[in-house]
Amino acid sequence: MDPAKFKKAKEGLAKLIAQLMKIGEELVEQKKQHLESEEKKKNFFSKFFDGRKIQGDQNKFERDCELAEIEFKKLDQIAAYNLNVEPCKFVLWLVIGILFGIFSLVMMIHIFCNVAVFQAHNVPSDPFLNTMFFKLEDSMLSVVTIPTMILCGYYFLLAAFKGNVKLGMRFLFVTFYPIQPKETFVNSFFINAIVLNLYSVAVT
Repeated sequence: MDPAKFKKAKEGLAKLIAQLMKIGEELVEQKKQHLESEEKKKNFFSKFFDGRKIQGDQNKFERDCELAEIEFKKLDQIAAYNLNVEPCKFVLWLVIGILFGIFSLVMMIHIFCNVAVFQAHNVPSDPFLNTMFFKLEDSMLSVVTIPTMILCGYYFLLAAFKGNVKLGMRFLFVTFYPIQPKETFVNSFFINAIVLNLYSVAVT
């Protein structure tokens, strides 16, 4: 990154963190006021909606903190680009990303043709990838059929797991539980394990 751009990005991040510190302090005050007012309120609905509003603000605050931390890590990596960054690794990730993107698109078409759209007598409109697996099973390469299906299953689990965090961070209608190296709480592991169990049923 150009030094002037790097300086500007660093200053912007510092301003964002200062704003987040202020929002965090305001959130603490809101919670205190809510606890004090909750004792006086008798109406269940007013208590519930006030609590939900504060919880929504907290979720937004946590998401913004998470994004600020990600931005900091990116800038930290840029600062030590020559020491930390291996260009071949990023080219490899780009190629893998394109291949997985194509695979996801193909699977969406398969689900649409084989599950969503049915003709008369509950027959799928097109077997699509099923045909490929049947031919593979009947060929000399039948040994790779099961490993291929298992890898597809793992890919679905990983994609859904990643999507769970992204969805939670962007839309905030569910609490997100990101897993970060050396920074993950036990409850995050439990929640993600439960969610993965739910995904497993769908994948199976």
